Amino acid sequence: MYLINFIVQGPPRVTTTSLVPMFTQPGCSPAFLSTVREHKVCLENAFTQNPTTISGIVRVLNIDFHKAVTVRWTVNDWRTHCDQAGTYVDGSSDGFTDKFSFKLAVGGLPVGSRIQFCLKLATAGTEFWDSNNGANYVFQVFFFLKI
Repeated sequence: MYLINFIVQGPPRVTTTSLVPMFTQPGCSPAFLSTVREHKVCLENAFTQNPTTISGIVRVLNIDFHKAVTVRWTVNDWRTHCDQAGTYVDGSSDGFTDKFSFKLAVGGLPVGSRIQFCLKLATAGTEFWDSNNGANYVFQVFFFLKI
């Protein structure tokens, strides 16, 4: 019976969702290090490890030894938000910049949902922000059909 259904209906199909970045990865830009110099903090790249987690690398200017990176994110257009601390990437300092990593556990979201985030560097008594030139970094949940 399965063979008949396979021939008539085709192979079984599995559906899934995926978080898709709606921005160009900043670290791919030839001007990336100039952007870090100018803005002091910049997303290098962000990606999904699974349908519920966004991970990324942030590059910051090495202004002071003491620094903290925070990822501020929302799933409801900033009506509420969460702050997630970044973690220093050991051995990443080149004297000019340092790298921090982050993971956002966004949970299972319905298709069409948008996760927005921006980055904050706090160092030497000052805050610097990267909001993708005011557009925020956005991942959107899409529906996919696996064949």
